[in-house]
Amino acid sequence: MDEAIQQSGEWFIKGKDITSVSIGVYSRGEVFTHHFGELDEGQGNRPTDDTMYEIASVTKTMTGYLAARAVREGK
Repeated sequence: MDEAIQQSGEWFIKGKDITSVSIGVYSRGEVFTHHFGELDEGQGNRPTDDTMYEIASVTKTMTGYLAARAVREGK
């Protein structure tokens, strides 16, 4: 899981408009969290578990889907 997250995070921040990303995965009772890039380009301020990101339109759709799925699964 760690390797998959590492590859995805590195690929994601290669975009010109993306300077940082945090990826969290919950799988089989384990939590995997990794942070990539810098919050402000060139400043060396890396994201952490306490970093707050703005929620964009796409994440609203994903959050709604995940919440509905969890309800259907009785979680």
